[in-house]
Parts: sequence; structure tokens; C-alpha cells
Amino acid sequence: MQINRLNINNLKYPVIGKYKACNKAEQAILSNAIFNNHNIMRNCNLTFSGSGKAFYAIREDGSYQRFTDRKTAENELSLAKTNIAECLQGKRNNTHGFGFIYADEIETDDKNGQNIVDKEKLKTAVDRLINSIAATECTVPVYAVDEKGKWRKFPSKYQASKALDINTPRIIRCLNKELNKTGGYTFVFPEEIETIDEQGQTIVDIKKLREFVSSAFTDSSMTSVYAIDSKGFYRKYSGVRKAARELGLDSVNISKCLNGKQKRAGEYTFVRSEDVERLDNYGNVIIDTAKIKEINYNSFQRKGAVPIYVISPDGSFKKYDSKKQAAQSIGIENTDINHCLDGRYTCFKGYAFALADDVEISGENGRPKINYGLIKEKYTELNKNAVYAIHKHGSYKKYMTQTEAAKSLGLRRTKISQCINGESTKVSDYTFVKASDVESFDNGKITINTTLLKKFALELASSGLKAVYVFDPSGHYTRYDSTKSIAEDLSLSKSGIKECLRGKQDKSKGYIFMYADNFEKADENGNIIIDYDKLDEISAGINPDLARQMTKYGKIYAVNGITTQEFENVRKASRALNIDENLIIYYLKNGRNPQNGEMSINGLVFTCECDI
Repeated sequence: MQINRLNINNLKYPVIGKYKACNKAEQAILSNAIFNNHNIMRNCNLTFSGSGKAFYAIREDGSYQRFTDRKTAENELSLAKTNIAECLQGKRNNTHGFGFIYADEIETDDKNGQNIVDKEKLKTAVDRLINSIAATECTVPVYAVDEKGKWRKFPSKYQASKALDINTPRIIRCLNKELNKTGGYTFVFPEEIETIDEQGQTIVDIKKLREFVSSAFTDSSMTSVYAIDSKGFYRKYSGVRKAARELGLDSVNISKCLNGKQKRAGEYTFVRSEDVERLDNYGNVIIDTAKIKEINYNSFQRKGAVPIYVISPDGSFKKYDSKKQAAQSIGIENTDINHCLDGRYTCFKGYAFALADDVEISGENGRPKINYGLIKEKYTELNKNAVYAIHKHGSYKKYMTQTEAAKSLGLRRTKISQCINGESTKVSDYTFVKASDVESFDNGKITINTTLLKKFALELASSGLKAVYVFDPSGHYTRYDSTKSIAEDLSLSKSGIKECLRGKQDKSKGYIFMYADNFEKADENGNIIIDYDKLDEISAGINPDLARQMTKYGKIYAVNGITTQEFENVRKASRALNIDENLIIYYLKNGRNPQNGEMSINGLVFTCECDI
């Protein structure tokens, strides 16, 4: 019987499930047909059980994986087989961030008759998955705790999974105490480590936290590992923690090496002993040295001196012939530069790094030129946390971090953060802005927007005015530096003054109070400009007779020898010459200075336009 002429109806036994009822000869023929000629299977109209029907596992990022049976999916995805079945049967929309759909629902045939995934159908399935996850997202918060006891709180298991790139089912197994840790973290519910302090605030109980860390990481650290250096020499350690302690490394980084998340920890790469050891026929341990050499070759690049560029916080950059030379010049280790070049760090000790091959690109006529786009990218990353501290007097200084600014200026970092985020306008005599808001970096040069910095300083100076203008019942007004000096001079209650300033009452014992920043603004040079017209308007509203008195003399002339100054009225002359207006009025009426009886005031002789 030939495969291409196979007739299912001629088989001696009926086909049940995965053709288990066929005789051996027919099973062999049918097996060849299944695995070598998919079209024959399609024409035979064989009926398989649901568990043998191919399906896809889909994540919300659009990635997918094809499976032919649920058992394989259960093992690879760490999911319950029943949950997968319920998703395929439509009883649930998702399980732990995965959606499942039968292959024939999203597959189509290409021009060659091969099965491929239909992108539009896949997108529809992904959108349905995202919506279902959003609708069913669990809001029970969880803590993720690393080996050192550092913790992060997440609003849900799913958010923790996304942030830490750890499978949600493994997080659940940690929470259910089926696993000690996963991905370098152990997970606990808030009620397991939280407590209430004396002030009634919810805090993390350090003692409980340490107990969880100890129980979660003690056993896992006993996994024996091999440490392999750059020259290929290796040494076995009984556990991750022991290797970290003896080599002076962070056990978390060693775990990342073992999990394939990074190549090296310090000057070593690591592999589990079970991956490079085997037993011979006599039970002796044989080390696979060939595999160790392969791991060593893949982890350490044996190249000569690699030239690099070092980018400084001020935007300057310099080329070094090797990483070693750059490290010695800056005062750091080679490994720190390697971490930056490998992408594990963005910068180190205030410097960013780039390979010379990436910075020096081919220009016109093949001549090398600087890739300023890459330099700008590195500079931007280096300065992403930088801030400018602007003093109200106009001076400013750049700091690489808020913490650095806080230590230098003796301020609280949280207050600076609130200023940066717009929650407050100033901290003491300073305001703060992100460096990226006031500077630009092009062609290797920093341009600082000093106009904008000056504007911030002026706004700060204006908002900081706490002086107050007091209008008495007769309409006269006086400027005071503080509410305290008003209360002492006029024998008034400070609380009553503040009630007026807040707008809760109009007057206090006949006096009206208004903040000076309603009438005063700082110019470009920081000088205070007073809006006298606005002050006079309020004064005239209180006492119209006072305003008429200031203008009834008409124009005022101040004569100093042969020089004559002309003013619109008494008040204008008083302000311009800084002479009390009552002195000028007395002089106009009596022709002498009431203070000393002289025929002038500060050497000036006053006359007016109108007769007195």
C-alpha cells in the first residue's frame, strides 16, 4: 500500500484517538502519512481528541508560541493544564497573562501551501487578551524582596511580573510557599511583613522581613557552581553565597549569570555544576572541559586594546586608546566601564562611555567624523537626573542629582523633588528645574537658556515678597516688611491682620491690608518697580478728599539754582524727590521748611501752579 493512495475506509480497525486501534502495519503506514504528508491527513478527515489539537499561547506584547499538546505547554509555561483547557474552551479569557487559541483560528496558508500565522487575526486575539487582563487584573498588592532584604511593593502580582520580567505563575507559587524564590526575589503578601507603628502608620516589620529573606535564600544559595575567569581557569563552589563571599561579588549578579540574564559578574562567569558535570560508568564525576571552554569563549572577548570615548557631565568628551587607560584616568575599574558598554549601567561615577567605532563614523570622502547624535544620546542619559538650583538673587548652579543638591545646599531632597514635580514653587531661597528644561546639547556644545533661568529667579523673587501695605482710615498708606512690625507699630492683633490678608475680613480696626506683591514687581535686573497708580486708586477709594488735596495745587516746580523740575502734583513730586509730601505742602503754604526753618528743603525751592 502506498502512502499517497492510503484509504482510511480499508483499514481493518476503526481509527480512534491517535490511531491506537490500528494494527501495527497500518499504524506504521498511517504514521508515515501523518508526519511526512500533511495534506493526506487533511484529506483523510481523521478525528483526533481535543488534547492533540495544535494551539498558540499568546502574551499581551504580541509574542506567541505554538504547542501541539497541553502537557508541553503546562511544563514550559508553568501553568495548570486545566486552566489552559478552559481558555481553549472559552470558559476563561486568560490565565496568568497568557491567552490561548487553537491554531486553525489564526493560521492561514501562504503561497506555497505552508501554514503561517495571520497577523490580523493575531492582533485581534492580542487585543482581546489585553482587554480581558485589564478587566480581571487582581489588585492584591505584593512585596518583592531580594537577597539583601531590599523590597519593592507592587499593586498586583501582574504588575510585579511585568516590572521584574518574572512569570506570574512562579510569583504565585512563591506566595503560596511552593517556591522559596524566583528570578532573584521572594514574594510575600503585605499582611505577612507589615505592621502598625505607634503613630498608626503602616510600616514594614524588619524582623519579619529578615525571617522571610533567611528562609527564602538559604537553600537556594547552596546550588554548587563553577566560577570561570577570563583565562579559562575554573573553580567549584558549594553555593552561590559562598562564591560571592570568597570572590567579593554580589550573589544577585551571580544568580543572573546562572539564569542567563548577564554574561559576567566581576571578572568571572558562572555555570551550575550540573551543567558541566556528568558521571561515568563507575560513578566518578567527569568535568566537561570543552563546555567550560565554550562558556569562557562566549563570555570573554579576547580582543586587543579597544579605544573608547568618555563623555563628561559638562558635555566634553575624550578618546582613550583602551578601557584600561580610561579607567586609570578617571579612577575607576575596567569592569565598571564594561558594565556601561554592555548596557548594564547607563553611566558610572558621572561618566558615560561609548566605543570609538560607534562614535567615529565615515563622513565625506571617507574621512571620519564624530557621531554627535550618539554623544548627545549619552550626554542626555548621563544628565537625566541633573537639576539646576536657582537662587532668588539670580545665581544658579547645576547638580547631577537631587541628592547632591540637597547635601550641598543643606536642604531636604524630598522638598527639591516636590519643586521639580510642580508640587511647590520654592525651597528656602531656591527654586529647582530639570537640567533638560534649561539646556540643550548640540554638536558637542552645551547651550544654557540663561533668559529662562533669569525668569525663574525673578518669579521666585516676586513670590517671596512678604511685605504688606497698610491703608489707614484717612487713605494714607505705609509699607511694612512683615505682619509682625505692623502689629507692633499699630498695636493690632497679628491674627486679625492675617484674616484680612487671607480675604476672610475686609478691615481690622479701620485698617486695610494688602500684600506688597500686588503692587510690586521685579524688573530684569532684579529692581523692585512699584505701581503707584494702583496704590493711589485704592487710597482715593478710601478717602476721595485726600486725592483732591494732592492735586489742588496743580503742577509743582522744584528749583535748584538754575535747574527747574516740573511734577504733575504734590504726590508725584514727593515720590520722585523722596521727600515727604506733607513737608512739600507745608512749604507751599508757609515758604519754609518746618523741620529747620530754612527757605528750602534739601536745597530745593518749591512753587506751585495754583494760588494758595
